[in-house]
Amino acid sequence: MLDEGVTVLYNPLSDLLESGKLTENQGYEALIVDCGGGTTDLYACTFQVQDTGIAYHIEIDTAYENGDTDFGGNNLTYRVMQFINL
Repeated sequence: MLDEGVTVLYNPLSDLLESGKLTENQGYEALIVDCGGGTTDLYACTFQVQDTGIAYHIEIDTAYENGDTDFGGNNLTYRVMQFINL
């Protein structure tokens, strides 16, 4: 399943691939903050890239803070609003 928040990783990945700044089969980490649509989502992910000669194979694994599926989404938006209203 491909989530909208994870798709924002593809543009920076493309830039890094074109500039030669990624090493094949090396693990990288990213924290994605997706704000919009009424919620704020956070994605902690790891990824690695493999050049197959025809195209790049990109493997992205997403995770949540301490296995908590409420790490992002409505719960995070609610907490931010609570903080702003203090």
